[in-house]
Amino acid sequence: MPDTVASTGQRVLRRPSFLALAGILVCVAGVEASGLALITLEQRHVKWGASAYGTGAEITYTFLREPLVDPEARNCRRMAPLEQALGPSGIGRAAFAAEVSAAFALWSDAADLRFREVRGLEDAQIVIGAQAEPRHIAYANITLGQARSEGITALERATICLNPLVNWILARDGNLETYHVRRVLAHEIGHAIGLDHPGPEGGIMGYRYVEPAEGSMAALSAGDIAAIQALYGPRGGADPLIATVSTVPTDGTPAGSAQTKGHALGEGQKARLPLGP
Repeated sequence: MPDTVASTGQRVLRRPSFLALAGILVCVAGVEASGLALITLEQRHVKWGASAYGTGAEITYTFLREPLVDPEARNCRRMAPLEQALGPSGIGRAAFAAEVSAAFALWSDAADLRFREVRGLEDAQIVIGAQAEPRHIAYANITLGQARSEGITALERATICLNPLVNWILARDGNLETYHVRRVLAHEIGHAIGLDHPGPEGGIMGYRYVEPAEGSMAALSAGDIAAIQALYGPRGGADPLIATVSTVPTDGTPAGSAQTKGHALGEGQKARLPLGP
C-alpha cells in the first residue's frame, strides 16, 4: 500500500478511498442477513480473503511502533505507537501481546481464520496502536479493496486504536473505571474482520460494554459464531451453525455512504457513564 514519511517522522497513508468503521461507541450501519449482524458498505458485506461467503482467510497483524496518519480515515486518523496506550496502565508489551493472541484465537477457534503476527507495517493487514487524539474507548477502521462479488467486497486493511487515557486491565477487578483488554480487543477485531453490532447486547459484538459477573471475560455467543462462520466457514470443516446467508445485503443505505450512529455504553455488571457522542 503506498505511503510516505512526512518531515515530522509520521507515516502517512495515501490511497484513493478509505471507509471507516467505529468501534464500541460508534458504529457504521450494518445489515442483518438471515439474522446475522454483518457490516454492509456500498451495499455489500466485507471480508478478508476470497470475495465469497464461507471461505477462509489468513490475516496478518502488527503492533504500531511509529506515528501513523491516515487523512482519509473517519476513526484512528492519527495513531501513536502502542506503548502510549499500555504505559499508563502498567501493561507490558509481552502481556498485551498474549491478550491480543487470545482475542484473535476466539475468532480462529470458531471459523476458518488464521492470524499471523508480522513486524513490518507494510506487511500487516490489521494494525493495532494507540490513539494520538484520545476519545472514547477504542475504534476500528476498515479499508475496502478492489476485489468484489455480487454480495462481498474484499478488505484491504484495518486499524484498531486504543485510548491511552483509559485504565486498561488484564483481569476482572471490580473497578467501574477500568476496561478489560481482551474483551475490548475481541470486539474491535470482530469489526476488523467484517462483523457489526447485533444490538445493545449479544455476545462480544453487542455495543454495550457488559462484564460478566463470573466465567470468561471474553467469550463468543452463538450469534457471534454464526456470523463469523457465514463469512469464513467453520474451523476445520465442521458443520456451521448457520449454513446460508443472503447474497444481496440491503439495508436502505445508498451505495457509497457510511452512516454513523453514536451509542453510549450501557449498564451491566459494571455501570458505565454515557461516553458516546
